Amino acid sequence: MGFSKAILLSTALISLSVMAATTVSADEKYKGKKILMIDSYHQGYGWSDGLAEGAQKAVKGSGAELKIIYLDTKNNPSEDFAVKAGEKAKSEIEAFKPDAIISCDDNAAKHVIIPFYKGKSVPVVFCGINWDASAYGFPCSNVTGMVEVSLLPQLIDQMKKFAKGDKVGYLAGDVETSRKEGYYYKNKFKLNLTEKYVHSFDEWKAAFLELQNSNDMLIIDSTAVKDWDKEKAIAFVAENTKVPTGSVLDFVAPYALISYTKIAQEQSDYSVKTVFQIFDGTAVASIPITQNKLAKVYINAKIAKKLGSVFDIGLMKQAEVIK
Repeated sequence: MGFSKAILLSTALISLSVMAATTVSADEKYKGKKILMIDSYHQGYGWSDGLAEGAQKAVKGSGAELKIIYLDTKNNPSEDFAVKAGEKAKSEIEAFKPDAIISCDDNAAKHVIIPFYKGKSVPVVFCGINWDASAYGFPCSNVTGMVEVSLLPQLIDQMKKFAKGDKVGYLAGDVETSRKEGYYYKNKFKLNLTEKYVHSFDEWKAAFLELQNSNDMLIIDSTAVKDWDKEKAIAFVAENTKVPTGSVLDFVAPYALISYTKIAQEQSDYSVKTVFQIFDGTAVASIPITQNKLAKVYINAKIAKKLGSVFDIGLMKQAEVIK
């Protein structure tokens, strides 16, 4: 797939904006076809930008038109906002009249696909639904997709090498996807987990300090909080990291000791290519649910030096080092 150093694993107002219509080449096999991608979050958020990049690359040269709309539910996490965002998305979809829909992450499924398109004629391919899609009734006659799993066992195994015990803190923005991730960490993997869900950068910093004081390791989830400042966050963690920290998201890697990250582009690339299968005549119901298989490893050199953490040479050869 061309992703650098990827490794294969066995295991107020609602704002909906158009990202881009793709350019087309002479091939144009799917000329006239329209794909609408619903992103649960917003432009500028690392995961969303990766999804857009993967989808645009996959569509390029196909002749198909790609439109991306954003629900903005990380900046506006209330249920009322999400419901209204879903209703406005439906209006956008009806105006665009897509031949297929790509649904990204839980809120798009919950607030757009389930109430308006589940069991209907338009094919839907989802990605980014964490761990299990059965709660949404997927797969069904017109819906298939890629379930998103985190590379938690690998991450914890590495963090434990530098930890004094097995107590794990979990720091995340207060959004549904992060809470679902925390639930699976605690229940599926039986972690001794203390969770903190925050709304602002100041709350994030306070929770970062508090969780380290009461835990042996810290998992940092999304940075989806108000007034996030990347440069200030990098300086803050460099000064204040006391225990091994880790993440499963590439855009969080600058703030953690080690990251085993999912690759957003893998999921949107899969989604577009599955849509093309459907355009070629494959029945949606015949396409089984799959899960993400690629990962990228990051090691943060500044934090490693502060903690005195020395990694195996084999891992260092696989990893991208953040200096």
